[in-house]
Amino acid sequence: MEKVREDNAGYHFKKSFKEYFSDNKLMCFSALLCMILMYGKHAFTTNYLFDTDDLLYHTKDSTLNWLQIGRQGNVLTQKIFGLLWYNPYFVGALCLVLFPIVIFFMAYLFYQGGLKKSKVSLYSFVFLTMTSPIWVYQFYFSLQWFEMVWALFLITFAQFLIWKMFADEKWRKQKIYKTALLLLAEILLLNWAFSTYQTYVILFIFLSAGIYLISLVNEKDNFNEKEFGYRLGYLVVLFLAAYITNMLISNKFFTTSDYVTGMTVWGKVSREEILSQLKMYLFRCHTGKDMQYSALMGVGTVFMLMEIVFVWIQKKNKIWYKILFLLASLAVWMSAHAMNIYTGRVLMIRAQIVYPFVLGYQIMFLLWCIRENGISDLIGKVKYVGILLLTVIGIWIQMGNVFRLWYTEDMKCKADTFILQKVNMAIDSLNLYGEERNLPMAFVGNYSPTLNSGCINTKENMYWMNDASIGMSCWERVNEQPNRLIRIMSSQFGVDYVRLSSDEQVNRARENARDMPVYPYNGFAQVRDGMIIVKMSNDY
Repeated sequence: MEKVREDNAGYHFKKSFKEYFSDNKLMCFSALLCMILMYGKHAFTTNYLFDTDDLLYHTKDSTLNWLQIGRQGNVLTQKIFGLLWYNPYFVGALCLVLFPIVIFFMAYLFYQGGLKKSKVSLYSFVFLTMTSPIWVYQFYFSLQWFEMVWALFLITFAQFLIWKMFADEKWRKQKIYKTALLLLAEILLLNWAFSTYQTYVILFIFLSAGIYLISLVNEKDNFNEKEFGYRLGYLVVLFLAAYITNMLISNKFFTTSDYVTGMTVWGKVSREEILSQLKMYLFRCHTGKDMQYSALMGVGTVFMLMEIVFVWIQKKNKIWYKILFLLASLAVWMSAHAMNIYTGRVLMIRAQIVYPFVLGYQIMFLLWCIRENGISDLIGKVKYVGILLLTVIGIWIQMGNVFRLWYTEDMKCKADTFILQKVNMAIDSLNLYGEERNLPMAFVGNYSPTLNSGCINTKENMYWMNDASIGMSCWERVNEQPNRLIRIMSSQFGVDYVRLSSDEQVNRARENARDMPVYPYNGFAQVRDGMIIVKMSNDY
């Protein structure tokens, strides 16, 4: 195996990925095993899932509304990989393998950037990132699971191309057409990723800043402000080119809704209310007050602030080194919260996918710095072992929450199925014949099934209403989507009920149901005003 230079000058992409894999096989296979344990059951489930159910039972060659909300990259991925005819088993099998490989590949960039001697740091990044409960909320939507993971690979591969170019000391002197072709290829890759999921714009910023920061520290003793200035300039130009072209293409040819811009509440609600919610969010996400967050984020953030101060008070550090260190560190931290700050609200949990990466990165950076500063003395060893122990505990807690979330989802599906069976029996007891069996079906009132104490009560989460997915019963969305229940019933259980055709029918059903008993009491299903009305509750 080629011996990597012991000095800290530059990036060492000469070491092949094959050699990297040979040095880190255990991490790769452990990540794969971790993925199988956490998501293996979900990968091969046919439980009804909001949005996914539309593909699971009904639609062939469907692009849903991806084009209307600026996610044409989703459609491109589906067409290339033959996913327009949705098969949950095929998608699940692909993602069980691809996701850990992508995270492993991402760790490779940090490894080559300067963490080649710090395997423990890389382990912390891989497993803190992968075990975050936030991925449960994202991967719940199986209909775009593969597309999300593939776009993650595209961004990681684009970063690989960027930093491989920077590894050549003469990259600024290479022929212009070579740089232009590489820039064009990277723009195309990023356009594909950005148009798959808008939050990946922020993920690109995180990865750029994260690798940049490691390279900066790694080359501290040989800091070349001109070189790092050019690197920063290239990254900024690439980002702006990719972002602007994606926005132009989306707005010109595809986007017809305000799905993204409509999330922004700045100017719509008071500034005091926005700042109050953001303050609460920042406190909770740094202290692990909610199940999807980890207190290790607070530990990592405090360390990053201390490191910034330490860099600035050292007189031997050049002023441009201090400035670039500050900017890169803040960019990494801000990446986890940028979308919430931009929109002025706490987004649904599944949209906060940059958070796990920043969490893993900050702890990785902390462990690396402690080791680089030396752990030969007692204090150094105590700090290193202490942070490492907290990291292991954090990973264990996150894995436990992942398993509880999937358990909660399974119990919710069982409860929903049980209720659905009782509803079917109640309708059958009406003894409808002839044309009466073709009457439209109307559900009235949201209903919340009670789950056992082993489940996570998602209603206790301050962001629950922003993430209608894990643990949320279909019966809790009766008022919002009354016809969705009909689709689920007819698709999954073979019952042939007619959906309501208008909002006017919905309002009529609600008026007719006012004096009816509610589920599960006798008479909660009746024929009134030319409709079969099922009253689940008085909540409407």
